[in-house]
Amino acid sequence: MLTPPVRTVVVVSENQLTDLRRQQVNEEIETVKVQQEELESAYNRRKQSLRDSVAHLESQLKQLQRTDLK
Repeated sequence: MLTPPVRTVVVVSENQLTDLRRQQVNEEIETVKVQQEELESAYNRRKQSLRDSVAHLESQLKQLQRTDLK
C-alpha cells in the first residue's frame, strides 16, 4: 500500500512572519553592502594598477627621448 508523502507544516503568527521577513531583508542589505565594499576595493586596486602602468610607460618614454637627444 502506498502512503502519501508527509509534509511538515509550521504555523507562525503574523508578527513572527514579519520578523522573519525583516531579518531576511536585513541580511540581504548586509550582503549587498559587503559586495559593494568588495567591488569598490577591487575598482580602486585596478585604478592604482593602471596609474602605475601609465607612470612606468611615461618614464620609459622619457628615457627613450633622452637617448634620442644624445
